[in-house]
Amino acid sequence: MNLAIVFKNVSKIYHGQIYGLKDINLEVEKGDFVFVTGHSGAGKSTLLKLLYRALLPSSGEVYVNNMNLLKLKEKDIPLFRRTLGVVFQDVKLLPRKTAIENISLCLEMLGLSDREVKKRAYKSLELVKLSSKSRAFPNELSGGEQQRLAIARAISYYPTLLIADEPTGNIDLKTSWEIMSIFENLNRMGMTILITTHNPIIVSKMNKRVIQLKNGQIESDSLRDKPLIYE
Repeated sequence: MNLAIVFKNVSKIYHGQIYGLKDINLEVEKGDFVFVTGHSGAGKSTLLKLLYRALLPSSGEVYVNNMNLLKLKEKDIPLFRRTLGVVFQDVKLLPRKTAIENISLCLEMLGLSDREVKKRAYKSLELVKLSSKSRAFPNELSGGEQQRLAIARAISYYPTLLIADEPTGNIDLKTSWEIMSIFENLNRMGMTILITTHNPIIVSKMNKRVIQLKNGQIESDSLRDKPLIYE
């Protein structure tokens, strides 16, 4: 089995003996499309932070793209993070840089040639249907366009795994479907997709694998054909 993500008996305990995650076992195959759902405090953010090595587990092992993150040296973390793309809920765009500059700046840090930086940046904008806004600043873009730009920046590294934290949390339903269409297209191109969301409508209609967290544990892990019911 070709796996993108493996959690082996993973727990994360914060100060005060508060569990962010408790004894999680999880496997995600390469090329899969997965939603992670759950109430606030269920453990979604902790799971994501473990995936991109912002946190280490208190116990257990986390593997991403065949790398044991517990054994990853500090100096190797930047190199590891180039194998995955991360889309944050608050987009984290540079306000004084244009769309193309927001992407190019990240690529320049990889030491790529100017030609390769330009090629990747424009290709990424094309994939999220934002080519016409390449010279626009973030404050000149709508919320949906800002989210698409954040996705473009994340995929400019050509990652095999893309993780997104509530990418439709601050936009309307119509725009949310446009964002989901982009994720589906990227998945068809071979990219593994993992998305945290509170949106039961999108989850129920997308018919993808759904991992539901509750109190730091996996409550269910299956395809859903009905809307999730939140208490």
